[in-house]
Formats: sequence, C-alpha cells, structure tokens
Amino acid sequence: MAKQSTTIDKDLGARKIIQEAGKLDDSFVTIGVHEAEGSETYPNGATVSEVAFWNEFGTITAPERSFIRSTVDENRSMLNEMTKDLLGQVVDGSISSKLAMKRLGFKIETLVKKKILELNDPKNAERTIEAKGFNNPLVDSRRLWRSIAHQVMMGA
Repeated sequence: MAKQSTTIDKDLGARKIIQEAGKLDDSFVTIGVHEAEGSETYPNGATVSEVAFWNEFGTITAPERSFIRSTVDENRSMLNEMTKDLLGQVVDGSISSKLAMKRLGFKIETLVKKKILELNDPKNAERTIEAKGFNNPLVDSRRLWRSIAHQVMMGA
C-alpha cells in the first residue's frame, strides 16, 4: 500500500497582496481642472478650463505658462521615488492601492497649486501688472488655483 501525502496550502497574505497590487492595473490619477470645477466663468465669460488650457499651452497673443506639465517634469525624480515607496507600502499591506493613488494625486495637486502661486515668468504685460498690482500671471481671482484638483480612477 502506497503512503498517502497531504499538502497544506497556507496563504500568508500573498493572495491579498497580489489582489491589491492588481488593482493598480489600469488605474490612474488625473490632475487639473475637471468638469465641475472648470465650468465656473470669469467676468469675461471664459471658463476656468479655457483659461487653464490657454495658459498651459499658450495662444497666439499670450505665451505658454505651463503649470501642470512643467510641475510634473520638474518633480519627476521625486514623484518616481514617491511612487516606488507607495507601491512598497501596497505590497507590504500597510496601505490600499486606492490610498496610494490618492496620496500621489494629492502630492501632485499640491505641487501644481504651489507652482501657480510662484510662477512669474514669462511676466505679465506692464499694463496687467499695474491693474493687478503684482506680476504673477496665473493669479488674479484665484479661480484657477481653487479649481485644480486630482481624481483617482481605479482599474477593475
């Protein structure tokens, strides 16, 4: 008679880690002026979304004053390190994948808002500086600053 063997499968958390990390597939964070915030209008009738677009990319009459792309570019190394750290926390089970995405989104949102407040080049036209009393091209009523937000979109 052959000896019978028994196998015991003890899951020490690997399934949960794989499941949680798998949620990051097809997940992403958006940063900028989203639909709800972007529909607010300025006195001239332009929406916040339009003003954000015109400043980010420039127009025929106004120079580019990137505040989203330039922020990500200038902070790429730090954001990559933060992403690695957050992924490590997801893998070791200390945070959920959604919380990791929220933290990353909030960090980028904060950096973009800081850039809006600090940007001063290319400067405003002299008559604009006189009218506003200062040279920050992206700050007047702070509508743009208030409208910057992040949204987390989780994959399946």
